[in-house]
Amino acid sequence: MTTFESTPAEDTEFKLRKPTRTLFYSDTVGGQTLQPNGELEHPFNRPCLEEILTQVVRSPTFGGNPERAHTFGREGSFAHLVDEARRLHREPAIVGPQDKTFFALNGAPRLTTKAGSGNGNTFYFGRLHPNLEVVGPAHCFARVRHLIEDGRVQLSEVDGEGVIWPEKCQDRSSHLLRLSQGRDRLRGQGRAVGAEVVPKIPEWTVGAVDNFGGFKLSVADTWKFVESVRKEESRGKDGLKTIGLEIGGVRQEVASVLDAAALTDLHQRIKGDPTRLVLYLDHTRPQKDAEGNLFGAPTLYWPWADRSTPKEKLLTHSPYGKFGANPHIEGLPVNIS
Repeated sequence: MTTFESTPAEDTEFKLRKPTRTLFYSDTVGGQTLQPNGELEHPFNRPCLEEILTQVVRSPTFGGNPERAHTFGREGSFAHLVDEARRLHREPAIVGPQDKTFFALNGAPRLTTKAGSGNGNTFYFGRLHPNLEVVGPAHCFARVRHLIEDGRVQLSEVDGEGVIWPEKCQDRSSHLLRLSQGRDRLRGQGRAVGAEVVPKIPEWTVGAVDNFGGFKLSVADTWKFVESVRKEESRGKDGLKTIGLEIGGVRQEVASVLDAAALTDLHQRIKGDPTRLVLYLDHTRPQKDAEGNLFGAPTLYWPWADRSTPKEKLLTHSPYGKFGANPHIEGLPVNIS
């Protein structure tokens, strides 16, 4: 048996200290809500998962109560959210040395994957940064799989049955937060595992969908993505550079703006045009490639006008609407075509 103590002994006191921030993302936080017309609530009408993450991590101290987010039907975004949490914690201006975040993700299914038990998906624990601990099913770690492969992150199985949650318990979410507040309960309970337990995902996927139907793309190597776009983009009759993207079997021509200085001019030029989507690099969310080059995060959006209606923004003209209005589009591969 191994323990979760995978860093130098002098850091032990810090590791065992309770987190200053706790995030609990689960499909059990809220059920399927009916709208006044009797239809189910749209999953992207709920509070934005990435926005909650950013607000909590950027807060100097968020207090003792966990911040909860309802993720029913949004499990495809987990790998991106964990990777984004790691990016935020690597920014000294955002996370101080004494800040500590515990990020727990609980997603269906839970009923059939563990023989003789209703516990379902095995949970895993990983320290992705000295200030960030993550617990969740294996696919949460898919975008950081390379860190597990090369030994920079140790992943441990949370063997909590009878310890963290009762034997054959189907309600692990009600016990999951004990992991953050009772770390001594976990000592000696973790079995070290390798990257083989973490599923492989495509190089480029839809990472998360925001409340305006925009796509935050999750890419393994930003430089490689940028170079691929530049290689395939062409200039249309209106002078705009365009690129073909295919997601979920739907292909769309989108304007390609990799130069941040040109984005404002383009937005004013085409805002409100229902035929236009824009791919750009969001430099407010900087990312580094393997060689340390700095880029913005690839993002796809519709430049809506002030008169645009909420339905147009989210359901009709947005990337979400243009690429088939699939509520499970998060996690699907993005192909340049």
